[in-house]
Amino acid sequence: MPLTAPDAEQLAQITRQLGRRPLRLAGTALCCPAGHPAVVVTYPLQRRSEHLLPFPTIHWLVCPNLVRAISQLERLGAIARAQAWLAADPQRLEAMRCAHRRAIELRWALLEAADRERIARRGLSAAFQDRGIGGIRNFSSVKCLHAHYAFHLLHPTPLGSWLTQQAELHPCPPATERLGCPDSAG
Repeated sequence: MPLTAPDAEQLAQITRQLGRRPLRLAGTALCCPAGHPAVVVTYPLQRRSEHLLPFPTIHWLVCPNLVRAISQLERLGAIARAQAWLAADPQRLEAMRCAHRRAIELRWALLEAADRERIARRGLSAAFQDRGIGGIRNFSSVKCLHAHYAFHLLHPTPLGSWLTQQAELHPCPPATERLGCPDSAG
């Protein structure tokens, strides 16, 4: 997954979009047609004082339009509906398990070699090898739809496609059509 380092303006946009400064930002993975970051990736280890702690959620949805739309879906019970939708079809469930395994591979590949060794020495490998999209352990359940959709935008999944069908999920339009798109006007 190619990542680009955000410039100062993009970093300010990401901070506004998240409501806080991102922790150990690895880069921007996808931008909206409006030009601001839509999906960012954070490094899988976070510093807390002098300690490095596993942080399995690395894909963050930051496009204001998509965040708003998915938040609305969550308020309307989409997590429970998504869970039932996945459980109803063993093939969909297996496809999502594959997506979780892909997320694990991507997270591990993002780590520097020295950090992989440090993780193994500290006995933290399981925290990286058994947690999928959004840090979920049970690959048959659904957690944060924002994390799932961020992952889907980079690596399409059945759940992401289902979310797209549940509501009109559109990134912010190009700069010439920005009406109503917060934080996209530099």
